[in-house]
Amino acid sequence: MGYFSLLCAETGNSISSSGDEEVTIHNPDKGKNLTGIYDGYGRIDGHDVYVILCMMNANILNVDSGNYKEDLQEARAIGLAIAMGSYYQNKDGNNYHCSMHSDPNKLGVKSTAFKGSYDTPQEASGKTPNQLIGDGDWVKKKIIPHIPFPLKITRSECELGYFHLPASEDCPNQGF
Repeated sequence: MGYFSLLCAETGNSISSSGDEEVTIHNPDKGKNLTGIYDGYGRIDGHDVYVILCMMNANILNVDSGNYKEDLQEARAIGLAIAMGSYYQNKDGNNYHCSMHSDPNKLGVKSTAFKGSYDTPQEASGKTPNQLIGDGDWVKKKIIPHIPFPLKITRSECELGYFHLPASEDCPNQGF
């Protein structure tokens, strides 16, 4: 297992990162599937699955993915925000996020970066984000509650098409 490990969309088993088993990342655009060796760190034959996730969803989410071939880091950051990004909403409907994590503004959710880290008291309340979350004053929300075209990775022998597979889930044994 590596970090960013995923489960096979077909079988629900961990996708091997042993370096000797081919997998396929299915694409909703028929004929654009990618087959190769998965490394357990979000790459298939050097292609970043989060860049692919960004590209699969950019148009429908109105995301300016720019020239992803020139700015892979930005496309990867957007893909990670689509897959895992979150923010916090207070009781007044104001949104806040950690400046060290995904920026919800890039995906159309107006949000303000809170100052410092989760342990830094915020001016308005004097509480830290950890305290605000713990007290229920801030509620965690996903930036993209429903991903239009999620990652679907299977063993290479899978003959099912993109729309006949569930999304690949995060492996519970990541990094172990």
